[in-house]
Amino acid sequence: MLPVSLPLQGVIGGSLLLGIAWLASPEVLGLGKETIQRALEGGTIVWALILGENTRHRFNPQYCGKRGIVLPICFIGATTGSALGWLLGYDPSLLAALGLTGLLVGAINTPITAMILVLELFALASGPYLLLNCTIAFLLSGHRSAIPRQLLQFTKAPALQASINQEIGELGNMKTDTQKKIKEINKQEKTN
Repeated sequence: MLPVSLPLQGVIGGSLLLGIAWLASPEVLGLGKETIQRALEGGTIVWALILGENTRHRFNPQYCGKRGIVLPICFIGATTGSALGWLLGYDPSLLAALGLTGLLVGAINTPITAMILVLELFALASGPYLLLNCTIAFLLSGHRSAIPRQLLQFTKAPALQASINQEIGELGNMKTDTQKKIKEINKQEKTN
């Protein structure tokens, strides 16, 4: 491997990623608003677009920091839900809405905001499904958030030990009661 300076590595890597994204679909280079709308309307989405956009966000985390995190989360949730709808034979627009809201609640950890957004954006007929989806995603996400400065107001489950009114990003290595008990048992076995 040739020694290449760090800035040159960035230029080469960015150029390769840009070229691959453009070859897959020029839409990958945009924000994805049109694709989200198409997914929510039940339209077909190019698989290369889903893979390209997800890959771009995976390998370029700085993009999310400069452009925001909500739109990429909505894109990934809506397109994945729509794709599952097409694969499983369900309404792709409903599954796109479920994917968007579920990922938004799970990643940002704001259930009330997401529920208000759901009721405003989507028809009331799908409201109960979407609200249930928000609740389940919120409970299953644990004490994690894409917004590390968010304050933890309450614990979601008795097994999750965390300090209240602490930033979620500072929680770091939370241990469940079971993990703590296993660690204690292992310590006792080592001393015996």
